[in-house]
Amino acid sequence: MTTAVAEILEHLVAIPSVVGRPNGEIVARVRAAIEAHGGRVTVVPGPEGDRANLFATFGPKDVPGLVLSGHMDVVPADEPNWTSDPFVLRRDGEVGEIAELGSVLFWVGEPKPLIVTADVNEEDIPRVTVGQKALLKSDAFPGRSLDAAVDSITPKGDPVTKTYRVRLRLPDDTPLMIGMSTDVNIIVRVSHAALLVPSVAVNGTKVVVAENGKARLREIKAGVRGTAAVEVLSGLDEAARIISPYPADLPAGARVTISHDRKP
Repeated sequence: MTTAVAEILEHLVAIPSVVGRPNGEIVARVRAAIEAHGGRVTVVPGPEGDRANLFATFGPKDVPGLVLSGHMDVVPADEPNWTSDPFVLRRDGEVGEIAELGSVLFWVGEPKPLIVTADVNEEDIPRVTVGQKALLKSDAFPGRSLDAAVDSITPKGDPVTKTYRVRLRLPDDTPLMIGMSTDVNIIVRVSHAALLVPSVAVNGTKVVVAENGKARLREIKAGVRGTAAVEVLSGLDEAARIISPYPADLPAGARVTISHDRKP
């Protein structure tokens, strides 16, 4: 790919050639490029008055040739208010390289707003609605929780994976970049002043507590279950001392000694 071709492509992809808009800018640029290489150009105005078609020929008029047809517009992808002109997000073609048929040379689009795509299991999707907040975690930003909100939910799921695709919109000030991977936690319910126990201390609806120097099995009613903690609705009080992780091999009534207390 020569420098001239790269520059032509870079200029063309930056022109807002959306269907239904005036296309005079792209017609003029294409016409100039064709005429600079000896082509003959005829511009045919459209019935709209602000759009036109372009017909170009190369070579002798009395010699049969090939007909090539192309579009000067793109499928609409309007935002209510563009914050910037479309531009190249990534350029894979370098000057001097030979571009193979079907090769992607440029990634074009707006950098904001960013959208995260997540697959949600079918048993969880009924609890997800547009507008819900979500917390994201990324290996690129360890120890940080990043904000997002559910933007859309696909109405049809994947029958093989039994998942539904959920798109989450990120705020403009997010540190995440295009192509990064994240763990998504959608907030389906918020409980204030909740009693929490470590997730690793819970086995289904059972926990083991230390009472009077002995291990006692307790049944709990669990609420929200997270990766780090489980909400306890009933069955324990704040004074309970939970043995964590869950001691599967410790028999009920066994003598135990508290070495230290730790909050979840």
